[in-house]
Amino acid sequence: MSNEIKVALKAARDTFREKKYIDVIKKCNKILMRVQNNYNALMLLAAAMKEIDEYKPQVPLILQKGTKIQADNPLAWYGLVSYYERNLDNNERYNQLLLAYCKLLEIESDSKFTNIMSRISKLFTQLKDVTTITQCIEHLIELRKNLDDNKIKVIDKTLGWLLLDNFYNLDKYQNLLESVFKSTINDLDATDQQKFYTEYLKILYDKDELIDLVKEAINMHQRFPQDTLPLDTIEEASVYVISYSPLPIFWLVMNYQI
Repeated sequence: MSNEIKVALKAARDTFREKKYIDVIKKCNKILMRVQNNYNALMLLAAAMKEIDEYKPQVPLILQKGTKIQADNPLAWYGLVSYYERNLDNNERYNQLLLAYCKLLEIESDSKFTNIMSRISKLFTQLKDVTTITQCIEHLIELRKNLDDNKIKVIDKTLGWLLLDNFYNLDKYQNLLESVFKSTINDLDATDQQKFYTEYLKILYDKDELIDLVKEAINMHQRFPQDTLPLDTIEEASVYVISYSPLPIFWLVMNYQI
């Protein structure tokens, strides 16, 4: 970066501190006419535009350009998160917000990973559109391919609840749900374990996955012997299949000595 550009950037920052946002926009545009991919000028331009109503709709375009110039610099991604969180007026915005969060999970420090994941989990509770939910799941599936085991478990907890809450619209993820369930159930606290088991048993029952249903009902009974649901579930499943194939159910019950 030339000294002339550095001086121009400093002048733009000083002007921003004075809250002269129109002047900041003019100064940044002059810099970008000379150096189109100046990341700092783009970030300052977006910050100034955010303060002026007529320019606000252009902010994400500026920030997205910044993410293409420096994909692993979190500044533009945090800018997009801030913008979308304040303008969640359609499903596409939810999707873009989650994309930005997923990118931050990739590039931010370990200390921020759990906090970002917590924000994503809260955001999921607001999602209603099946297409957007599916895209979010795909983002997380892709993300977990390149993470260590501890981070994958954090993601899997969120994936588990997301899949459970939306499973009947997303039954193509049955195998993923089973994998997530097995990888995270031991790491959940007792209350969440019980809730997770309860929802998972309902899904297995509705899908007539009776052998898996009984296995998990037995596991739930062993963890929560005071809960009557697993025993009721085993009884219902046994009655349902007794005329077809009683041996697998009988073997499971006897093997686990309920």
